[in-house]
Amino acid sequence: MDMILHETQMLRASNLNTSLLTIFLDSAKNLPQARASTKPDPYAVIKVGNKTQQTNFLMRTIHPVWEHGFTFLVANPENDSIFLSIIDHKTSSEIGNLVFKIKNLCNKVNLEISKEPFTLTKSGPDSKLIWSVHLRILKRTAEEQFMTDSPAELERTDSNISTPSMVERQTSTEKEKEPAVAPADDALKLIDGEVQEVIEESSASFVNSAPSSQNSETLLHRTPSVTSSAGEAGLGRIKMTLRYSYQMQKLIVVIHNIMNIPIKDPSNIPDPYVKLYLLPERAKDTKRKTQVIKDNCNPIFDERFEYVLNPAELVTKQLEITVGTQKQLFYSSSNVLGQVIIDLGKLNLSQPYSGWFDLQPEIDHD
Repeated sequence: MDMILHETQMLRASNLNTSLLTIFLDSAKNLPQARASTKPDPYAVIKVGNKTQQTNFLMRTIHPVWEHGFTFLVANPENDSIFLSIIDHKTSSEIGNLVFKIKNLCNKVNLEISKEPFTLTKSGPDSKLIWSVHLRILKRTAEEQFMTDSPAELERTDSNISTPSMVERQTSTEKEKEPAVAPADDALKLIDGEVQEVIEESSASFVNSAPSSQNSETLLHRTPSVTSSAGEAGLGRIKMTLRYSYQMQKLIVVIHNIMNIPIKDPSNIPDPYVKLYLLPERAKDTKRKTQVIKDNCNPIFDERFEYVLNPAELVTKQLEITVGTQKQLFYSSSNVLGQVIIDLGKLNLSQPYSGWFDLQPEIDHD
């Protein structure tokens, strides 16, 4: 690992990061009670370097299941550590913590640990944290140097807000081919640090309703200005932004909101959430999940998720987006409300790619 880090640091400027840390926080078990007669409302806070991220809190449980993914850029894996705290939302008191030195991954196969239990300190005698941690060393080849995000592609202002100029520099021929779209209304932090990118709404195609639907010519992505429709299948529509950073080798997915989930029983309104997987493997460590929004057919999430993928991996993957409900609906045997599957290899994700997607019936993986 020392040789890899040395070579990486020779290739990159000293003020840039040398590796990328992916954490999948699965769950905790046997947490202590923060209050005498009530179970805690726990959430987890993770800090690496000067960046802090956290899960949503779960109500009244000593066995929380978060299933939440995080990504951190790391400057020096030899010296940096992961600081994790579990806090009771109601009392703001810490009910468990853990410090993990990133260099301990050097002794692990593929620089990773997978679904391993760790004992929490300042917690109960049997309190455990179950998580996966994976370290990837950032190393750029000469060919990739020309594919990275250059300063010419990002116009930075004094307020540190940048607009992707690649979107603006479309030729007149390309603009004639594309349908009119509404101007962007979201400024989302898509790059680590203080830089923000203003998401431009763009038209799109190449979205498959299923991995096997190669013969389908139906365009499931609709113009962003259309927001009143429940979609082609009548299941509602989801707004997302996707972008791939060649410099950081990360796929960035922002789940904005869902509109027009159908109501079949006014007394039984769904509690929607969004779940993501990468296909074709559909591996557990690619699972990402938003918070649950209670009793809402037009939920707003605005949550960002990241996947570490090199360009060769990206073109072989599909992104499965499933909208589910935590509450079991009386009129359905499934908690899945709809699904979208996007073929990442058919999209130009070097530009922010944002818009509405029609939810389709769930695909049977069997």
